[in-house]
Amino acid sequence: MEVIETKQPKFFILENVLGLLTHDQGKTWDVIWNELSKLQGYKVKWKILNTKDYGTPQSRRRIFIVGTKGEFEFPEKSPLEKL
Repeated sequence: MEVIETKQPKFFILENVLGLLTHDQGKTWDVIWNELSKLQGYKVKWKILNTKDYGTPQSRRRIFIVGTKGEFEFPEKSPLEKL
């Protein structure tokens, strides 16, 4: 939070394991999301993505959080073509 507030980047990307959503019965996620939602001038979105749906040869579900001062949409799936 301190880095984002001080540096004011045009965008930021945070990534973590799915367990973040349920850690400490969801309290950890609540604290993180509440703090990110307070950032002035940023639109913050989150989504669970699986790497296999975006051209990599592995299945790895992660939570991605994106904050931007402009518009942002998560990309459409583009699975890896058969090797």
